[in-house]
Amino acid sequence: MKMNQIQFSKYVLEGLLKRFPKFINHFRLENDIMTIEYPSKAGLLILWITTQDNEITIGFDNKEGNCDWHTHMS
Repeated sequence: MKMNQIQFSKYVLEGLLKRFPKFINHFRLENDIMTIEYPSKAGLLILWITTQDNEITIGFDNKEGNCDWHTHMS
């Protein structure tokens, strides 16, 4: 059975929060898509994780909001 977008987002979020409880105050659900934005201690980078298009995408934004790096996992 293939998961729809909200099922996938909730599944990924549950797993991430179980393993990384620090993310609890850094996630949001919008239009069935989960996004985590976790800032570095120095505030120079933001680690972000999203479930858009039923895949996990992880990346880093710099302090200006530009994406320095990201990768997709289907």
